[in-house]
Amino acid sequence: MNRKLHVTKTTAITAIASLAITLATASIALCMIVTTNVNPITGVITGGGGGGGLPPEQPGYPPRQPVVTGPVSRTTSSLTIRLTDRSLYEQGYELYRALAESDPGILIASRPPFTGQSDFLDRGLSPDTRYCYRLRAFNASGESSYTSCFATLDGRKVSRLQLRLRTANVADAGTEDDIMVALNGANSTWLDYGRNDFERSDEFTYELLLDGVSDLANIETLYIKKEGSDGWCLASLALVVNEVEIYNQDFGSTPSTCQWIDKASGHKESLSVSHSVLRAHPLWRNYPRVLLPSGVLLPREDIEDRIEGIVGNYLYYDVFVPYWGAVDPHWGDPHGARHVEASKKDNQTLAIDLDFSIDGPVNLDVDVDFDLRFEGTCKVGTTPAELRIVPGNVKASTDFSWLTEALTVWLVNLAEDSIAHHIEAELSAVLKQQPPLNFPVGSEVDCITVKVHDDRSVSFNVTYVKRTGGTTTTGTGTIVGASTTNMLSN
Repeated sequence: MNRKLHVTKTTAITAIASLAITLATASIALCMIVTTNVNPITGVITGGGGGGGLPPEQPGYPPRQPVVTGPVSRTTSSLTIRLTDRSLYEQGYELYRALAESDPGILIASRPPFTGQSDFLDRGLSPDTRYCYRLRAFNASGESSYTSCFATLDGRKVSRLQLRLRTANVADAGTEDDIMVALNGANSTWLDYGRNDFERSDEFTYELLLDGVSDLANIETLYIKKEGSDGWCLASLALVVNEVEIYNQDFGSTPSTCQWIDKASGHKESLSVSHSVLRAHPLWRNYPRVLLPSGVLLPREDIEDRIEGIVGNYLYYDVFVPYWGAVDPHWGDPHGARHVEASKKDNQTLAIDLDFSIDGPVNLDVDVDFDLRFEGTCKVGTTPAELRIVPGNVKASTDFSWLTEALTVWLVNLAEDSIAHHIEAELSAVLKQQPPLNFPVGSEVDCITVKVHDDRSVSFNVTYVKRTGGTTTTGTGTIVGASTTNMLSN
């Protein structure tokens, strides 16, 4: 989709930088370090720990404020946090654990004075639960404290993220502005497909990038941000994880009930669903531990959808072209049935064709072709079995040879650092989980094999091996991953 906001991307980049800071603050508040009390959505600090403003290294005063950072490591039932001493005059420490920053918590450990850093392992915790740790330093003159919050892992791996959006069927509900979605401070996706996105009454399921999300606990918020002044009214949304709907919200389909995201008329500029609201939803509470058969099939249409979502995020950012400066890439007119097309090259390779345009002093169509080679390996020694996706033969065609050459590095990065990287991450999350759920106890993934079929689908198979003494047992099993009904497809 060619959005009219692209001509003002310099301003947009400034907004993105500001937004990144906001999201990073939200991420920190949810499961990383939070100094005193930080609202996970607004990033506003409220309240505070003691010790601030007092002479930090003078006897006769309360000790200097300590620090709690981490997590150094975490599992579904434990957190290892790091305690840092910053005072010369403390008489001891007390560590409290609570489920909220505002709660005083329960005492879980007492420590004598120490110097430097000390790690603390907290066991017996619940999966995907946020815990707040308050470290209290004290002496005869008073105390100071510091609070940090962290979350345990959920244990359910994430191999695919999607967001289904339905625009209301009311006047002026559609938008041509850019839309961004974030799930934590390290995760964001610009939504842009070759279709006409966000039109009135339109419903579509968008692929989200997996950056920063490998475990269900990494989904800390659902944040939707729109740039520009072209208002958008959202009728409903649904967050889909591994082919299963995990959260949804229906706002309504009238001008007064649909969710306006707009700078005008007192509307919100963004939409944010908090960590607690996500977890409280019935779909989230009942989300299954879905299984994936040892043979996995990825249909051609599914591959093309994933690539289109990855490229759409990549096209948001301008490209620097010598003599032209920053130019705006966007989806153009497709040369075939769609903007992304996959064809079989050999039994391990897909040939990918992309069609987009460049807006500069001259508007040009760009045709891009490259290969994606799927390689599976077997475990050798201590090196585990791996799935590799290797791009190659990146070629571009434009009306000017010098422009084609100028775009080459950008296109190679698109193929290697974006498309291959993200698809490999998605599939590896399914195929490389340790240990697979139904494999015999003590077994491990032995080999991953891949085949590209004539219908341009790609199949993946996993075998296990179990070694007991001098006996070796091999076979296939079931691993945690996407839906058993739809496997990895829509």
